Amino acid sequence: MTHRPLQHVIASKAVAAVSSVWIELGAAVEEVKNDYGEDLLVQTSLRGTVDASRIWVQVKGRQKVAKPRAGKDRTVAVAPNTALRWVNNADAMVIVLWDVARGEGWYAYPRHQINSYELFTSGNPRVRIRFASENVFNLDTANKITWESRIGHANARLIGLRDQESFLRGRERKGAAEIAHREATYLLFDFLMKIGVIGPEGVDEKIAHMVRRCVNDFFLKEDPEMPLNNALIEASSFVCLGEIDALSRGCGLPYALMDDLGTALANALVPGGPDRIPEFLAGGGSGQ
Repeated sequence: MTHRPLQHVIASKAVAAVSSVWIELGAAVEEVKNDYGEDLLVQTSLRGTVDASRIWVQVKGRQKVAKPRAGKDRTVAVAPNTALRWVNNADAMVIVLWDVARGEGWYAYPRHQINSYELFTSGNPRVRIRFASENVFNLDTANKITWESRIGHANARLIGLRDQESFLRGRERKGAAEIAHREATYLLFDFLMKIGVIGPEGVDEKIAHMVRRCVNDFFLKEDPEMPLNNALIEASSFVCLGEIDALSRGCGLPYALMDDLGTALANALVPGGPDRIPEFLAGGGSGQ
């Protein structure tokens, strides 16, 4: 009679439980057949559109996970080569420690804990991944992980395009540089549409109102001499940040992405250029 080890049963239950959380969020989840350190490939979506970013998940299933001592974290030991692959993965990589008996788990990002150079040169036979007690894995945190993946992907792509554009302009390859610039412009407007700031008819009037108030009631009150274009971009950046925080429950935005989103939104609000900003601030058009 074929025997199935208990650990295989536990692992299957843990993978199924973690998969169900992502599926509840509307993600497509594939179990990796050739497992080299990743159990699940999660392809997330937003409003029916599949994201360009992907999330890899390694599930560490236990029948019961011991409660850590005061001031300590739950930990899992892994091989250095596996940890290095995780840290250097271009996509988001998440480890979930799952307690099968209690039906609860915790998550960790290896790249937030491991320095590749130090690990490579240390010669340590094992490396420990820590799972903070507050990092409970559930629908809310899976949504946050999803947004962190979207934001990280957009930011990395934007930085790459900006560097490419700068390099090409420095080599006086204006045509190729303009292509990189347009790709970055598309990326920014696509992201603004993802977060609901821009819709099929242009900038949402609620967003325009928020930006207008932010300029008039905050930036210009704090510094009446502030150039209107600067105030508009700063206000637009803050409004984008607020929308992201509401959707992601506090993911925030990297500075490069936040600044460029602010500029893109400001251009959409006042497509006629800086001379039209006073009209917008007085309650005029909003890029409709």
